[in-house]
Amino acid sequence: MRVSFIGVLAASLLLVGASAQTARPALHPNAAHLGAPHPLKLPFKYPFAFQHPVFDPVGFKAKFDADMKKDGVPNYIVEFRLNGKTILLDKSGYARIPADGNIPWDSNVRMHIGSVSKLLTAMAMVKLIDHSYDAKTNPWPYQVLIANILPTYWMRGPGLTQLGAGQVDLRHLLQHHSGFTTTSDQEFHPDYQTMKAVIAAGSNDSNTPNYQNVNFSLMRVILAVMNGNISKDKVFPGDPAFNDYEWDGVAVGAYTNYLQSNVFQPAGVNDATLAHPSTVALAYDAASTSPGWDSGDLSAYSGCAGWHLSVDDLLNVMATYMRAGTIVSTPEALGTLVQELGIDNAQASPLGELYSKGGDDFDNAGHMEQAAAMFVPSVKIEAAAFVNMPMGNGDGVESVLVQDFLASIKEYNPFNVQQKQ
Repeated sequence: MRVSFIGVLAASLLLVGASAQTARPALHPNAAHLGAPHPLKLPFKYPFAFQHPVFDPVGFKAKFDADMKKDGVPNYIVEFRLNGKTILLDKSGYARIPADGNIPWDSNVRMHIGSVSKLLTAMAMVKLIDHSYDAKTNPWPYQVLIANILPTYWMRGPGLTQLGAGQVDLRHLLQHHSGFTTTSDQEFHPDYQTMKAVIAAGSNDSNTPNYQNVNFSLMRVILAVMNGNISKDKVFPGDPAFNDYEWDGVAVGAYTNYLQSNVFQPAGVNDATLAHPSTVALAYDAASTSPGWDSGDLSAYSGCAGWHLSVDDLLNVMATYMRAGTIVSTPEALGTLVQELGIDNAQASPLGELYSKGGDDFDNAGHMEQAAAMFVPSVKIEAAAFVNMPMGNGDGVESVLVQDFLASIKEYNPFNVQQKQ
């Protein structure tokens, strides 16, 4: 596919175009945590066929601001980059309102990104999987059965017995095809005990997609074994509960260190954390009342959630992953998206295939924080958006980001020639 770029017009309208299409941790008293993604309101329909599509950042800003106002959201930030360079930064309101520390939204302010953490986990697993197996002996490393990697002392249910067809492999987890069934409590609290219980219950259908947080929590345990941090046969002496505690401690440490060294550091990101420092955004209710909600240290759910990054941090990782070659090769990076590993949405657009991932965290008192990431690889566009409060009209920030981007793709038409409907 041939790709071209349109520069800055005289009226400072930047256009970008393409020529082709153990015990649980202590939680906040009202904590619910880690919901499923908001439904995406797609697809977007265009009134005519494009010949020379371009992205209009100024038009996007107007649409996004209007949608935030419609949804009753004064606190948000969204950034677009083209080939790693910022082409739009739109920010409004506070990461922490004046009564809670007075931190306005800016591109270097971190927030808990919820399930966008799954995208980062997928990046790490692609690097680990593709660099851990010899292609001569394991030509299809993503089809390695998880039953052969998980701790030996865990009980295994159907689909995890290491025998026969229909067994769950790494690809099933990364694409949410594991066939696991979870209770609402397990879905909201995908910790070590939930992982053990889900594996003991087994898989009922690995052919049907079913979004489960536990699919990605399991990645931290699998990563620790695959990376050699612990043997799958390891059993710590003493109380079985102590064994679980030690195993999870090793897994969380291995996962955290691997991402710091192999995902964040190559992108120049030095402040990513699973903790919740005092300078990180708080989640607010619909009225932005104080005090905001501190969602806390979510190490117990790492793999599926927990990372705190800024939009700059997230975009630096996304661009580095896609094009720098310092995390994985460019073909491997594109393959991550094409195979829909760790993302929610893949769809065609006039500028090429678009991929997105959203995430949120919330409590039972109406506080919410939401994040979204979007790639359009054919034109080297990445975008990230954060909202630290609920959105009205049933909207989620991922859906609004994608819809407003699609609605801001225009025909390059410097002479205002009317388009045929």
